[in-house]
Amino acid sequence: MEKETIILEKSKKFLQDVNRQYFENTFKIYAPQKVKDLNIDKFNFKVWETIVNVPDEQFGGQSPYFIFFRNDTLEPFMFHDSGAEGRTPNLEILIKNGKYEIGDEWKG
Repeated sequence: MEKETIILEKSKKFLQDVNRQYFENTFKIYAPQKVKDLNIDKFNFKVWETIVNVPDEQFGGQSPYFIFFRNDTLEPFMFHDSGAEGRTPNLEILIKNGKYEIGDEWKG
């Protein structure tokens, strides 16, 4: 299976596991080189990034979620919800009992 397909499926599973609706046709997946070229790369290892629009609960419309995957395992480890001021935007992703869960602030 291609890496992009694996990441897309795991992105959907993460969103479903944390009970987050999403807009199916808004997924964008960036490979490690693209993440680096866009100057998003703030990690000391190679990452993939998924951007997907989710319903904006506060203002209506859509807001982006950013899900980051390790290149070596293709497992999600952090997401950024582009949330309101005062919220912790970078949260770690954990796997418990076969389901993805949201952990504490991601410390890198």
